[in-house]
Amino acid sequence: MFKSKFQNYELYRPNYPRSLLEFFKQNRILKQTDLVAEFGLGTGKFTDLLLSNGNKVWGVEYEREMFDFSQKKYRDTRDVVLINKPAEDSGLLSDTYDIALSAQAFHLFDAEKAKREFYRVLKINGVIILIWYHWDMSYDIAKEIMALFYKYGTKQKQQIRLNIGKQFFDNIFSPNKVNYYLVDTIKQRFSKDHFLKSMLSSSYAATNEENEEYLNEAGILFDTYSIDGEIEYSFNLEVYYVKIENKNF
Repeated sequence: MFKSKFQNYELYRPNYPRSLLEFFKQNRILKQTDLVAEFGLGTGKFTDLLLSNGNKVWGVEYEREMFDFSQKKYRDTRDVVLINKPAEDSGLLSDTYDIALSAQAFHLFDAEKAKREFYRVLKINGVIILIWYHWDMSYDIAKEIMALFYKYGTKQKQQIRLNIGKQFFDNIFSPNKVNYYLVDTIKQRFSKDHFLKSMLSSSYAATNEENEEYLNEAGILFDTYSIDGEIEYSFNLEVYYVKIENKNF
């Protein structure tokens, strides 16, 4: 799904701020000694934050180009172990990890199968952390971008991201309690070239013969909403976390 997109993903997707790490520390969600299983680590944007906290990370990534990129990135890093397998069948050891997390990726998984895999690898009283950058819909451009994503995303056979939310996770993880926080808001400002490359980093982006049409429509959006040759919008950084006291399915 992300073939030929990983470089744009690394360059133009927002990084995770230190405020997120401070949130985890203040709420005693993540300790330096925690063993972390990260599902869908991509190019390691969130992995970098975990490493800065002193955590050891087992990163599961199924997309081959993303996996190869991360292998090169972390080849000299002893605290990252990479596994090229799907999130629903990671091959990780059972009852081993303190944290099972996914940053900006859970919507790509089979939710029920991924939940079972998270439960399997976690210790009792382990924690699931799910993180997203959701578009700040107070910006008209954000609404237009999402409409463009969904127009082409239907061909990617993805779960519609609007279904991802508190009620969705309450249903999946019941009877365990799901906690939700809006941790921060991150702004991005792009020139037209960088905006179009950021649009190509999306899992919803068109590929092959539809790519030119998709970029043309994205370019029209930029021309409509840009000011002085730049476009600006924001993302809300949202966190869901669940302490797993009951592993019953």
